[in-house]
Amino acid sequence: MRKLSQIRATIEILSRYLTLVTGYILFAAGLLVCFDVIVRRLFNYSLAGADELSGYALAAATAGGLSYALFTQSHIRIDAIYRLLPLKTKAVLDVLAGLSFVLVAGLLAYMGTAEVIESATYHTVASTPWRTPLWIPQAVWALGLILFALAAIVTTLEAILKLMSGDAAGAHALTGISEGSIE
Repeated sequence: MRKLSQIRATIEILSRYLTLVTGYILFAAGLLVCFDVIVRRLFNYSLAGADELSGYALAAATAGGLSYALFTQSHIRIDAIYRLLPLKTKAVLDVLAGLSFVLVAGLLAYMGTAEVIESATYHTVASTPWRTPLWIPQAVWALGLILFALAAIVTTLEAILKLMSGDAAGAHALTGISEGSIE
């Protein structure tokens, strides 16, 4: 289980960096769109492609943030009854929620990767002035989805092992709702 914890910690570090990088890219895209709006208004000139780049940045930042949200227990959950349950029951429900994350994240990673492969195979380009080869922004997006799937798998597997060894508190700490949101 120690090796699994190390793998999870490594994925968490990668997740933080990916979230920061894609967040900065999204911020830069926002500045570019603002600049484009101002230039268009004042000088009747457009930086063709600002909206295209901002779309790619939004997709990358969203996918990049999914695993970080998993590690920080920031995904939305309904906890009206959950917080009234005993710890062991919470831990079992947390593992079930983790398994649903694995299913969804795995499907997203599979479909995202298939989209990248298809775009690269058929040399698909955006129907915009830049004619961006779509596999490039899709690869960044798919990387975030793959990292999310890996994070979900490793975290849930570690929680299952903790639960099976009788460590309900440890399983809950990995996959449960953040204690700050329960109060």
